[in-house]
Amino acid sequence: MKKNYYLYSLLLLFPLFSSGQISLNASMAPATNTAMIYYDANVPSPAFTFGKSGISNTWDFSVIAAVPGADDTLSIVPPASVPGGGAFPTATHCTYEGFDGSRDMMHVDAGGVTLLGFMGDPIGTGSLMPVLANPPVVTMSFPYTYGSGGTGSTTIQIITTGAAIGQPAYDSVRYRSALSAIVDVIAAGNMILPSGSYPSLLERRINTTIDSAWVKGILTGNQWSLVPGFPQTTTDSSFYWYSNQNLLHYAHALYDDTGLHDVHYYKNTISITGLNEHEIPGTALAAYPNPVAGSFDLKGLNPQGIRQWNIYAVDGQEVLRGQTLQGPINVQTLAPGSYILSVTGMDGRLQQLKFIKD
Repeated sequence: MKKNYYLYSLLLLFPLFSSGQISLNASMAPATNTAMIYYDANVPSPAFTFGKSGISNTWDFSVIAAVPGADDTLSIVPPASVPGGGAFPTATHCTYEGFDGSRDMMHVDAGGVTLLGFMGDPIGTGSLMPVLANPPVVTMSFPYTYGSGGTGSTTIQIITTGAAIGQPAYDSVRYRSALSAIVDVIAAGNMILPSGSYPSLLERRINTTIDSAWVKGILTGNQWSLVPGFPQTTTDSSFYWYSNQNLLHYAHALYDDTGLHDVHYYKNTISITGLNEHEIPGTALAAYPNPVAGSFDLKGLNPQGIRQWNIYAVDGQEVLRGQTLQGPINVQTLAPGSYILSVTGMDGRLQQLKFIKD
């Protein structure tokens, strides 16, 4: 059963009080058909430390060494441009990161930002489906400023057939994910980036997810039975910096049970003309042979040149990466299964394909 990573950031926020610091509002909504590019520092060495309280902080990201060629990309497109996006008729913005197949659907108005759900494949059926947040999640209530915060929860639930997830012995499978969060804007100050200095807010999120799965079929006497190993509970924390330029974050520092595992910070914004042109469909890039035993070659590469390539397991976990393609890609160390190869060109375009490792 594929874990649901897509909704770890679901939050419910209520403003508690305001101060003289910057205040986010609907006028700062990101423009669609754009992409925010971030320098990716991964796990900085020496350790990354930062102020977490007060209103006079200085956060200097410009001194954090980024991984060459390992930029992160957050794209913003019209919801109607996404296949299946019609399931979210009130959505005003759709966002997605890099290779990620999941498309988050959001509604922005004068009251705040609401996450309606996503188009994704949370249980590994091989195709995207609309997944609704019940209830929808208010991720920002305007004005959003120093001292804003709150708690909240939502759930997603999917019922499918056992055959759809490779378990034909079961007639039905039910997957439920309950998500809760504690969120506070804990500090304010100035953020220093290579592009300049920005008045900023620091938001802390503590997210808890409880995943449960049940099956029903002849093997269970046609009664719903909890899948062994469930429920599973995951807690993580993350920090997001917001500027007075955009409702989307300008930097983040992510933590899990292994500690700090990702830092990135804003580089620039580029224009894109839509989902299908920015992210070239997988059919434009081909692997041969596929399925793969030990290594494979590629055809249909972006002629503008390669900035980096990444290979991800179907649960979104990165398993391999590189910065050049000078021959076959060796995947002998990968376990048998399905994977996604993402190739980023020097012009920011993404090419992707799915392959099978024998």
